[in-house]
Amino acid sequence: MRLASGCLAYRKADGTIIDTCTGGPAADPTTIFPASTLWLHDDFDVHESGAASGIGRLAWAYTGNVAIVRTTEAANPGIVTIGENSSGSNVATLHTSHTASVLSGGNTRGPLLANLHSFKARFWFAAMNIDTNSEYRIGFASGRFDTAAEPAEGVFLRKTYTNQNWHAACVSGGTPTLSTDIVAASAGSWVNALLIEKDGSNVKFTFPGQAAVSIGGVPTVGLCPYFAVWSQNLQANTMKVDRFDLYITGLAR
Repeated sequence: MRLASGCLAYRKADGTIIDTCTGGPAADPTTIFPASTLWLHDDFDVHESGAASGIGRLAWAYTGNVAIVRTTEAANPGIVTIGENSSGSNVATLHTSHTASVLSGGNTRGPLLANLHSFKARFWFAAMNIDTNSEYRIGFASGRFDTAAEPAEGVFLRKTYTNQNWHAACVSGGTPTLSTDIVAASAGSWVNALLIEKDGSNVKFTFPGQAAVSIGGVPTVGLCPYFAVWSQNLQANTMKVDRFDLYITGLAR
């Protein structure tokens, strides 16, 4: 269970609900899953390798030149690996929807973040290739996810061909607002987990072990979560994805 504060909670045998943030009883059990909140998560444990749609509990879609593979590693119930090695569209993405024409494995569901509600999201992933032929983006975006172009609207962590460091980006109307470099990207290292959250009029990014950074230029359109890897010069680049959590507040029902 999750409280309105965002803390997880569990029910004891005697019926008492315990707040895991404080270790004590939850002050108001009626705040669990209030109508103004939504909590979603995905451990990618319910799909077959090679599937291009219906991936995980949130029915993600996949576009990429390298077939998606699901494995179990280090007691994790599901790890999906996405990849790209072409010189054409040269991007592989795992995403919940896109708003243009339906592609192989695509769908037309609406965004999970409508007009960027207040939210907290966590992404567990590992970028497997870090060099001048690889790019990665992890976060939220809107639009076609099957093109080499950067999304015209989005909130994401990225590593580019020309910058081998992780840095945060907000893109609104095609105009990016970037943070300073957060930390050097490390090939094959698990990020457990990147936290992205609405911070007033800004978006705050917290990379494990690093100071949080907040940037403006926040888009006002609906956004969908996605993991993306780019390739150039026919290099095979991959990313492993372990888990996604999303907690939205401020909903009106």
